[in-house]
Amino acid sequence: MVEVTEIEDAPPSNSGSKKTEVTKAVEPNVDLGNLLLEDFDPFDADQYKSNGDAYLKEVARNNAQFLVNKLWQLPNKRVEDVIVATLPKPTTILPREKEIPKNKPMTKWQEYAQMKGVQKRKKGRMVWDEESKGWKPRWGYQRANNPEKDWLIEIPDQKDPYRDYYGDLKEAKKERVAKNELQRLRNVAKASSGGSGVEGIGLNTEKKSSKEVARQLDRAKHATASLGKYAEKVAKEKPARSTGKKRKFLPNETAIPQEKQKALEIWQRMESKRPKLDIEKAVSTKIRGKTVRPDNDDDEDDKPQKRKRSAGGGGGNARKGSKGSKRKGKMHALNKKKHAGKNKRT
Repeated sequence: MVEVTEIEDAPPSNSGSKKTEVTKAVEPNVDLGNLLLEDFDPFDADQYKSNGDAYLKEVARNNAQFLVNKLWQLPNKRVEDVIVATLPKPTTILPREKEIPKNKPMTKWQEYAQMKGVQKRKKGRMVWDEESKGWKPRWGYQRANNPEKDWLIEIPDQKDPYRDYYGDLKEAKKERVAKNELQRLRNVAKASSGGSGVEGIGLNTEKKSSKEVARQLDRAKHATASLGKYAEKVAKEKPARSTGKKRKFLPNETAIPQEKQKALEIWQRMESKRPKLDIEKAVSTKIRGKTVRPDNDDDEDDKPQKRKRSAGGGGGNARKGSKGSKRKGKMHALNKKKHAGKNKRT
């Protein structure tokens, strides 16, 4: 039994190059349960600019010394030549590093047992063996009532007598072991898929839609060395929609020569798109008495324009909106009606 002897509170010693007494302009907030100290002293910007590293080290050293001095004021004791202090309960609430663990989903057997009301009953490991007249384990090595250890197997009349029935027993055992292992992996995948939420990870037993299957097939092909270029296609497989080119963005901060070259390229591109002046077209339009316009590919002014006629049929000399043009238009409409009536009578 370890002897524990109570000792008195030992004040901090002043031996050494640094003093253990630390004075603060503002009383810091000390949480000894979490070994946490919050320093509220004002930050000296001038000292930080003149000698930043030394100033920060001095502040950190004083805060650590102040926390150690508070620890020496706690009740302590000696255990195996070691002084141990009893920390109080923490007062600062710290956030969790990881999320709260979720409850594991029930297996198929647990769901079935809960639905049917099956009570779990613990079975004994040892079972009475009638053949050896003794207690043997229920499963495992040298288990009781093992059919594979029988030296004689009865064969009915309708069965094949030349068949290897011992081999059938071994194959049936392998199938049972494989079935149990598959069910175990399904339960593990079901429990892990609830928290991960990553599609296609693990063995998922839930039914999936055609879109999910196509997406996982595309991911599997894209994971090959050729990125799915030489992967064989499945029957009636549709091309994936995620095979397009991804947009690439230039970095926001580059070297000055590269940025200068980039600006010059943009300026040259803008200069190349300015409309050019066609001299031959300018001379011809000047002779005709028209104004010169820049030559653009999309300009529709190069097409010959038709002269518009007025409603009265008087050519281009008639003014739009004048009383004479309206009167001539009405007379033209009356003449059309008269000619139409004569043609019907004839």
